[in-house]
Amino acid sequence: MSAAPSLSGFDVFAKELFAPYLAISAIPIEARHGPDSDEAAIRDLLNEYCYCYDAGDVDRVLSLFTDDAVISNATGVHHGILKIRKNYVDFVAKRRFGFHYVTNVTIRFSEPKDEAVATSYLLTLNVLNSGQLAIVAGSYVDRFRKSNGSWRIAERRITADIRSTTNRD
Repeated sequence: MSAAPSLSGFDVFAKELFAPYLAISAIPIEARHGPDSDEAAIRDLLNEYCYCYDAGDVDRVLSLFTDDAVISNATGVHHGILKIRKNYVDFVAKRRFGFHYVTNVTIRFSEPKDEAVATSYLLTLNVLNSGQLAIVAGSYVDRFRKSNGSWRIAERRITADIRSTTNRD
């Protein structure tokens, strides 16, 4: 059994906007829940996706996907990690920062537990480069694959069912 992960580097009072969220999501999964908790691991993956995307950390977002992943969103269907990267780089470039909220998460597993599917609602609040506030409500529909002990997103459909942009003032 390996040594317990250290939490000493976690700074509750970090001043950077996303620092605490990125720090906690980087703590090894065994410190978050036991090594056999697949459902908790997928919930953490969903949260880590939000924290990393909101912080504009495209590399960490991509680390949550399989190399052959497919996503579908308002801009089209993106096959493979290189096309998915372009999709996220383009979205991140349009905003200063944002906050994602994932709720109503339902997860189901295959037998053996090497694949899972999930549905969830999403709400995003983004401050665009123009200063406008963009609000999106929709859903994620995901297929996860477990490989070498880690869960990754293999397929993701993102819907934007409600969109609204406020005026600057």
